[in-house]
Amino acid sequence: MAFMFIAWASFAQSVSGDAQATYDEILACIDWLQETGIDESYEARKTANAYLLQWVSRSPEVQVELHVDIVDLAQRNPDLLAIYIAGWAEFALSSQREYPSVEGHIKGMEAVVRFYKDNREGLNRDRFIEKLIKQEKKGTMYKALRKAWG
Repeated sequence: MAFMFIAWASFAQSVSGDAQATYDEILACIDWLQETGIDESYEARKTANAYLLQWVSRSPEVQVELHVDIVDLAQRNPDLLAIYIAGWAEFALSSQREYPSVEGHIKGMEAVVRFYKDNREGLNRDRFIEKLIKQEKKGTMYKALRKAWG
């Protein structure tokens, strides 16, 4: 884990436009962000968030779209933006095919819902996510997200 933190830190501080993370490094970062509790390792999370965001912004393979509802969600709980992007990026990297953006959005929101459920105590209450959790229990979340995307 120490090596990965150093790699994230050096990438996050890099100003060079040609710095590239390997898929293994970015997937390890995504896993760490999704699996590590919100209350653990604040500095490491901040660095990993920056690493992910910089990598995605430079990646030709991953193109994340942010709609207003995601921006609103991030205003209430800023760390959820990285979780959303991580879910989308993980899907895009594993997909190996063209996919409609709604599929990336759904995978991003699924990641947000999982993270929110596991970290409720460390996050601000979010009625939108809590509604998605209820829809997930009913088996209607996927359909609702697809419809809301447009």
